[in-house]
Amino acid sequence: MYMIMNDQRFKELAAKCLDNTASIEEEREFMKAYMLLQNRHNSWDEQLMGNEEVFKKDMYREIASKIDRHSGYRRLMPLMKIAASILLFISIGFTAWHFKGNILNYVDPINQMTASTVGDIKIMQLADGTKVWLNSESKLTYPDKFRDGFNREISLVGEAYFEVVHIKDQPFIIHTGKVNTTVLGTTFDIKAYKQEQNIEITVATGKVGVTQESNTGQGNKAVFVTPNQRVVYNKVTNALSKDNNIMANKTISWTDGKFNFNGETLANVVLILQRRYTIKIAYDKNLAKCPVFADFSNEPIDKIVKILALSFRGKATQQPGGFYINGKGCK
Repeated sequence: MYMIMNDQRFKELAAKCLDNTASIEEEREFMKAYMLLQNRHNSWDEQLMGNEEVFKKDMYREIASKIDRHSGYRRLMPLMKIAASILLFISIGFTAWHFKGNILNYVDPINQMTASTVGDIKIMQLADGTKVWLNSESKLTYPDKFRDGFNREISLVGEAYFEVVHIKDQPFIIHTGKVNTTVLGTTFDIKAYKQEQNIEITVATGKVGVTQESNTGQGNKAVFVTPNQRVVYNKVTNALSKDNNIMANKTISWTDGKFNFNGETLANVVLILQRRYTIKIAYDKNLAKCPVFADFSNEPIDKIVKILALSFRGKATQQPGGFYINGKGCK
């Protein structure tokens, strides 16, 4: 059984954590002691920790000495914040909730899982009951469980459609590069492939808040999206824009194996088809920006390519590993 350390050892470890000289083992020892004290005592325990006022004065002296060794305003402020935090959780009986997530990760780490797809659609259910449709060439990183009372956070590269289970006071947050999407319970699509210029969030039901990370590391004001609306983040301009009157059912039709192209350029259409069918599709350069208006429902790729070529007054030729589309263009 793990025993509570005495006050001298606790102060020693706190000081090491403060100036980043603690080893991993010492950090774990400090965090475990903190958790045990928090779980067992709602107020100061003099038998375990000694006189409260003496302890706090000694701790303050330790912190002050660390701060005095550092010069410059930029170096001083982080240490002052850490010092204030440590003194705060000591003075209120070890109930510093803003430390709790990191501390729990030390004493009870959660396994991080990864799901990825190549050329197919993967349907999965997370620990909270949320359902995810993961599109081809996509990767989802998520915990094997979500802690009660904490945000439910995952990361996505690629595209996925979510049916998020509503849990009061536990927002569901999807991280996609510099864009964070926050919901409580709703259905929506996120498209965030690395090779594409835009990140797109399209809402089918409910309400979603989308924020982008600033260069200072602080989030900007959220853009809220409701059904049949879309937020687009441009990676080049670092700007968010909002589209209204989007047909969300067409955006998410890929979950049923369908393609609904409504003016997308051939270049984008080819990227989508290559991901789904894991083949190479080349085309004449004059076709790259031609718009595509077509719906396909679980059609074989050779038929899709043939129809695309005919729409540009050309033809599709099968080549090793894929197809080539030529045509007169769209003008």
